[in-house]
Amino acid sequence: MKLVLDPGHGGKDPGALGRYSLEKDINLSIALKLGEKIAASGIQVILTRKGDQFVDLQSRCDMANQNKADYFISIHCNGAGDPNAHGTETYCYGTSGKAYPLAQVVQKQMVEFIRSADRGVKIASFHVLRYTNMPAILLEIMFITNPREEEILNNIQWQDDFTTHMAKALCNYFGYKFAYSDKTDKHYAEDYYKAWKEKGIILNEHDLDSPLTWGEYIITQQRLKEME
Repeated sequence: MKLVLDPGHGGKDPGALGRYSLEKDINLSIALKLGEKIAASGIQVILTRKGDQFVDLQSRCDMANQNKADYFISIHCNGAGDPNAHGTETYCYGTSGKAYPLAQVVQKQMVEFIRSADRGVKIASFHVLRYTNMPAILLEIMFITNPREEEILNNIQWQDDFTTHMAKALCNYFGYKFAYSDKTDKHYAEDYYKAWKEKGIILNEHDLDSPLTWGEYIITQQRLKEME
């Protein structure tokens, strides 16, 4: 399966402006985190931009169409003249086809995590929704023009938690087991274990958390003394 993630705006197009941050930067940060976590489950993730460059709207559509993507998700932060405007909303081109049910699930999951106003699933003819050949949705996560929501959007830990939540929801929706883990499986003693094996202090394979017998302890100590 191929999924296109589209971090909105970029380069000379900053998107909506917060008090101290730009929409384009938040969009990219969230898309990169989300893409990494989804890709770990075996879904091929294609990003329309991986850095702060300008990509016009049709080029974004062309990239998705040429790669024959199965779904397209455009990631944005909302903006308004009223700093009190707040909440979460999701857009799709129409109610028929596969985009609308995906939009409903994504909207529900975003609201569940963010716990802000549910502005609902809305119909719009945005370029990236209209000229992509696959089901496409556009997320307006929160308002960067709302001081409280801007603070949340810029919080790196929040971004990490949000993208984990959404990656799990999307993998589940697409029928994939969520496989991403940010924890290392490396044992704290693994490097010392390898060094001892290379020196011949340890000859056989051992579980690093298994108990050590007195016999093994004595033999190990004797080998260490012989190497002095």
